[in-house]
Amino acid sequence: AWEGESVEILADWTRTGWSSIPSLDVVDEAGEDVTSLNLQFEDTWRAGLGLNFKMSEAWKLRLGAAYEKSPVQDEFRTR
Repeated sequence: AWEGESVEILADWTRTGWSSIPSLDVVDEAGEDVTSLNLQFEDTWRAGLGLNFKMSEAWKLRLGAAYEKSPVQDEFRTR
């Protein structure tokens, strides 16, 4: 982040380790396996950029955008 007299610039980059969740196992109340979904998530990243404009002491205008890659691979996508 950077702060000036009337403008703040904010940036963010985050990595998420989705590959640590290889599957989703569903069990019933007795602990028996019901089903298992092979997720095969990929690790992803997210980037964001934002601006804050100080209009007055009472008002601030905020603008921003972000991009996040999906962890789901097409061949493992469920319908």
